[in-house]
Amino acid sequence: MVVRFSHGKEMSDVIEGMDSYCGLCCGTCEFRKSMNCGGCIATGGKTFHGACEIAECAKKKGK
Repeated sequence: MVVRFSHGKEMSDVIEGMDSYCGLCCGTCEFRKSMNCGGCIATGGKTFHGACEIAECAKKKGK
């Protein structure tokens, strides 16, 4: 079964493009460049604003 969204993307495309543990899109974050942030997954959940509890939980579960 293939899940396709109304905008034409498939679920696998969306999941592959995720750049955070919680589902937020780091790529469109207005603070990414100004705060020199590498993004959630790239920084292991330790972005410019500090450690993220959701990222820590996901890493403990091997995600």
